[in-house]
Amino acid sequence: WRRQRRAANDACKQDVVGQYHPMETAEAITLAADLLTLPEDWKAHFRRRAASLIISIVYDHPPLDKEDCSGTSFETIAQITDRIMKWCKTWKASCGLLAMDGVYPPPSLIDGVKERMASGTIRSCFTTNLIDNMSSNKLSSEENAWLAGTMYIGGSETSATMLPWFLIAMLLYPEVQQRAQDEIDTVVGRSRAPNFADFDQLPYIQAVVKELLRWRSPVLLGIPHTTSEDDWYDGMFIPKGTSCLPHIWLLNRDPELFGPDAADFNPARFLDGTGRLRTDMPADHFSYGFGRRICVGQHVANDILFIDIAVILWSTKIERGRDANGELIPMDRDGYLEHGLVVNPLPFDCKILPRFPEVSSILDNEKELRGL
Repeated sequence: WRRQRRAANDACKQDVVGQYHPMETAEAITLAADLLTLPEDWKAHFRRRAASLIISIVYDHPPLDKEDCSGTSFETIAQITDRIMKWCKTWKASCGLLAMDGVYPPPSLIDGVKERMASGTIRSCFTTNLIDNMSSNKLSSEENAWLAGTMYIGGSETSATMLPWFLIAMLLYPEVQQRAQDEIDTVVGRSRAPNFADFDQLPYIQAVVKELLRWRSPVLLGIPHTTSEDDWYDGMFIPKGTSCLPHIWLLNRDPELFGPDAADFNPARFLDGTGRLRTDMPADHFSYGFGRRICVGQHVANDILFIDIAVILWSTKIERGRDANGELIPMDRDGYLEHGLVVNPLPFDCKILPRFPEVSSILDNEKELRGL
């Protein structure tokens, strides 16, 4: 576990993840174009984007279309997760490898990476990092294949979960949407889409990302930790060796940390009086976990959310759905559905509209420049 953890961390460090920015930007552009072409299919667009981007980051696989994500080419996330859960109940700790009783991610994916590395026709990706550092990581080919597969599974499911929550936040808090779009218009304008070169000049968008992860964590509970010694908490004795599950959802709403409006979506809580990001907060959120088991993909996830949100808000208006009488369709702001390991919002209606007349042609030009 430690060797795989170290290898994954090295491939996802903050000073490394910039190599994934071209893939992330291309997928954000494609997502925005899809949303404007068929806005009623936003759920399918989010699922496609999640699977396509993560498989690009992990394997430098070409972008997927909707047919690729239908389950004919790749197993659904739920199917793969179910197989992992069954395996976790039966694996033998004494075996030297992380074996799954013969169940592995499709070998063609990692074999394809090796072939393209040999021919010099691949961009840097998570798997190339693993292969280049096999000796220092002390991982076998099978362990590399399994680690790459688990990164794809975890990244796809959590990534697909956050964007629907983002839509809900924009529907419930239109003033946040407006302020974010004002910042984007000031910094980026309307002649091109946002990119990572704009990152430092978009502090409010960065705050929206932080607040989204705090307000609606993709998971309710964190990874279990075991107490290393006897302890007491609030008058209760916790013996050494006790498994403790952090209540992420509740911690993210602690009014002592996030203020009396902790239940509300308010990105401004992360900004100082000058509009820059605050540096005095003890924590942004707890959605990535704690300690040695903190999410190794947190920097990648932050970058993905930043560029997706920036491009979506630059290109679209997100509005509440209305019924046949023109009345706003009610929304359940607090309801959720647990699906596998993540928490999804209840079904809701929304309208996704172009922000200005030229936006679709600009997105088409951006796609053409990237060969999409």
